[in-house]
Amino acid sequence: YYKNGVIVAADSRTSCGSSIFRHDSLKISEISRFSLLTAAGTVAYIQYMKDELIQFINQFIIESDGQFLTLDGQARLFKEILRIISPFIALESVFILAGYDIRLNKFRIYEFDELGGWYEVSSKQKFASVGSGGEIAGSILKSGLDKNPKPDFKEALKLALEALNQSANRDYFSEPPSLNKPMIFKIDKNGCKLISNPHNPEE
Repeated sequence: YYKNGVIVAADSRTSCGSSIFRHDSLKISEISRFSLLTAAGTVAYIQYMKDELIQFINQFIIESDGQFLTLDGQARLFKEILRIISPFIALESVFILAGYDIRLNKFRIYEFDELGGWYEVSSKQKFASVGSGGEIAGSILKSGLDKNPKPDFKEALKLALEALNQSANRDYFSEPPSLNKPMIFKIDKNGCKLISNPHNPEE
């Protein structure tokens, strides 16, 4: 979290076993105007679950005559989708759903495992990190947020980039931002926005 929103960041490396498969993977998906999904784990399972969530959200909008599904509703829906499908095709994966909850006027972050276990990241914790470099990134984020609990957008973006850098320095499966530009979004009360130039962003 930052003062007026959420930053979601991911590197661009996909691996298969000990081999690097791609350097330009897009690991963050826009689920709705106010929510994003990112994940780590088995690519096919992640893509399938993302598509299922989007399909069910669109179905809800159609059946409710255009009513918007809140972030909490999306999280509960995703939990149930995972629990229904996981007995048949569950593959090791972890997910983060982040966004702005219009009904409650607050920013929220949820974490899920492949079986549908879930919890909401507290305002005290302030961040979530997953993947092979997630522990390293998490330690950087925790240290930075302990020093500055309420960063503004540019301070939070700088911290996210530092977490990606440190993770890549110590984890073979994470792509260094210096080699390929990471994918970074911000979510505020206007919706989701891709940060096209993370090193020189516009507010």
